[in-house]
Amino acid sequence: MRTPRLAVTFSAFALVVAAALMSAPTAGADDGHRGDAKRVRILDDCDPATFNEILGPEACVGNGDTTFDEFVAEFMAQGSVDKWRFKPDVFHVDAGDSLDVVNKGGEFHTFTEVPDFGGGCIPFLNGDLPVNPLCEQGDAIFLATGVPPGAHLDVTGLSPGRPHKFQCLIHPWMHAVVTVRADDHRGHD
Repeated sequence: MRTPRLAVTFSAFALVVAAALMSAPTAGADDGHRGDAKRVRILDDCDPATFNEILGPEACVGNGDTTFDEFVAEFMAQGSVDKWRFKPDVFHVDAGDSLDVVNKGGEFHTFTEVPDFGGGCIPFLNGDLPVNPLCEQGDAIFLATGVPPGAHLDVTGLSPGRPHKFQCLIHPWMHAVVTVRADDHRGHD
């Protein structure tokens, strides 16, 4: 059963995302060329009819099969939803390499570097975790690290020497850990 409070929380978020999408630059659109960048796919399985009914028009533009109620039920049971993920979620690149992050799902997501994994910007989806301090940046963090459905985000300048942690600030269980090797190991995998 859906609660009015849950619907209001998601509806308010959908309005923020819609505003961010309307003012987002189009540079993230697929230009067909990504060079030797490491591809990271953002995946979800949202059912447009049920997600858009609750979250508003265009909240889900994909062709997934997971209804909104199924999403909420799985989240309530395990604190995450399996089909909402980054793939790969643990990998390495060489110094100087970039990431080509492409949203293959139907919802807006972020691919945000965080110091530590934790909550996101939607209190309901955080479970017991506090809202991430990066959310205080408001729309700016969504514009900088957001990836609309079908779009790409290029991530460059990752320094070697420590793992880089990325998460979705909307669906905080979506994690990726990228290790940057200091020297060039191409051809040695």
